[in-house]
Amino acid sequence: MISYGVWIARLLVAVVFGWAGIAKLTDRDGTRKAVQEFGVPARWVATVGWALPTVELVVAAAVLPSWTAVWGGVAALVLLIGFSTAVAVLLARGQRPACSCFGAAGTAPIGWATLVRNAGIIGLTGLAVWGSLAKNTVPQALPADRPIGGSASRPSSDSPHCSVINN
Repeated sequence: MISYGVWIARLLVAVVFGWAGIAKLTDRDGTRKAVQEFGVPARWVATVGWALPTVELVVAAAVLPSWTAVWGGVAALVLLIGFSTAVAVLLARGQRPACSCFGAAGTAPIGWATLVRNAGIIGLTGLAVWGSLAKNTVPQALPADRPIGGSASRPSSDSPHCSVINN
């Protein structure tokens, strides 16, 4: 059961980073504007505006397979802590640029709620990393023949649902 919890945590981290990356790539102008408003020097805005969503997509893919889950999770934590630090510094300076964390869907200005949300994602990501280290046998996919927490059972040959022909 713990294995499924770890797998679901990794899946949720992948969804968050995948959504963020795709949303930033589809809103290139908004991404560049947000990167600039976050204080990235003008000469780096275009590069960071392209690299950030690309890295987010790589992280999204890396947290799923067991052999890359820990490193993908650590990369996600580094990004989240970096984002959160930048948000905290800007808030302390009284600046509230648009978040654009999820492209055009996240154009509200940053605030303390941004830090609370990031703390939740950091906690989820930390759980995924810890679980991936503790349970390195986490399945690569949820089996279709077994509900979460259930057990697989084959229908008996007497079952009307059995399509197995006994020879």
